[in-house]
Amino acid sequence: MSIVHVVHRDKFTSGYINFMKTEMGSENIFITLKYGFELLLVDEENIYYIENYPDCRRDGRILQILEDSNLIIFTGIFDSLGLLRFLPRHILKKTYLQFWGGDFYYFAERRPLTDVSWNYWKHERVKCFKKCAGFIFLIEGEYEKFQESFKIRKPYFVAPMPADSRIHFRIKELRGKRRGSCTKVLIGNSATSTNHHMGVIDWIARYRDEDMEVYIPLSYGGDNEYCEKIMAYAADKLGDKFYPVLNYMDLNSYIEFVADMDIGIFNNNRQQAMGNILMCLGLGKKVYLREDTSMWARYVEDGYQVFPIKKTEYMTYEGFIDFDEAAGVKNQMLYDEKETEDKAIRLWEKVIKPFWGGVVRYAIYEEKSDCCDTLYGICERTMASRRPA
Repeated sequence: MSIVHVVHRDKFTSGYINFMKTEMGSENIFITLKYGFELLLVDEENIYYIENYPDCRRDGRILQILEDSNLIIFTGIFDSLGLLRFLPRHILKKTYLQFWGGDFYYFAERRPLTDVSWNYWKHERVKCFKKCAGFIFLIEGEYEKFQESFKIRKPYFVAPMPADSRIHFRIKELRGKRRGSCTKVLIGNSATSTNHHMGVIDWIARYRDEDMEVYIPLSYGGDNEYCEKIMAYAADKLGDKFYPVLNYMDLNSYIEFVADMDIGIFNNNRQQAMGNILMCLGLGKKVYLREDTSMWARYVEDGYQVFPIKKTEYMTYEGFIDFDEAAGVKNQMLYDEKETEDKAIRLWEKVIKPFWGGVVRYAIYEEKSDCCDTLYGICERTMASRRPA
């Protein structure tokens, strides 16, 4: 038996593959693009590199791997749709899609039919969503957001994007090692419009005469037109207090960069920037978030002290920067307690471990049916034909 992971190649890919290799058994196979973000892997065993996804539908080796698997997980539904949309129904029936956020939020809105290309690709995605076995979301609350937009009810799990284990160690090492005296503010995580940078820049501009530096990461996201627009707007509003981050940093350098901040502001209107937010919380920084996202609910329910962006309109500079040291320490302790590899293991075992024993166990189903124990019960179906010898 085997579990196949089709992994979008990104800054998260190494952490995902290494976690599955070290914590989820030896029967994992990985398919990812040959080129893209640098990968730092524990080993290269059972990793298949491809030139592109559309050509995989004619690659007998890849198709056989998918055919022979017990479970397939597509994580990050971006360019991999080029393979997913051509897979036969019997393969899709054992396929779970793990959404990262942008891979479904972008198509959650409605656009006029005159936008032919966008509507075509939304239609292709919805067809795949309906045929797949179920979904995996990074945090609670995302399934409800997904349902509101696509009206598709499927079994689903909640399991995080496994983080590189080096992040936790480095965050603990860098606590309290902030350099300089001026207030340093981090805005957003990438050059994407869902960061809603302009609203934050307008707010921060009221403090431009204070001893402050404002950093906006724009090296990630790929929207060059938006990047240039934000750079011009921030330069106009903030003057020499604005520092654009245009070069991609390796993991260690980026954690050091975040450790040097005092405040993180994430005006994202969807699940996004969670790696940055957790870094800030783990390092004891003051964090501002929107209240209308599943991220706000997640962090508040976990006990973190975060601050609502919408209440800052009339805030003084002193109120903006004020943060009780005890609250920062509490956030650090919560990070150490809750953002552990053990937690990720427990959640991913709910997805993967049942397939080792030949039983598919669906964590949650939205509505009661004949196969459900309770409204939010556990569904099972045996897979005797696929039970390992």
